[in-house]
Amino acid sequence: MANHAELNAFHDAVTAYLYPAAAQTFAGTSFNFAAWALAHIPDDGNRAWDERILP
Repeated sequence: MANHAELNAFHDAVTAYLYPAAAQTFAGTSFNFAAWALAHIPDDGNRAWDERILP
């Protein structure tokens, strides 16, 4: 597992890539935009089920 400094650097890079304004918006708050985004972005390649809308 990555150490804390590496994880912070990774989250900073994800924030800068996905939503640069988030770095300013959430600066000084406890909200971690990168952690939230990574948890909520669908990962279709690793999904173990198939979603379908039935008529």
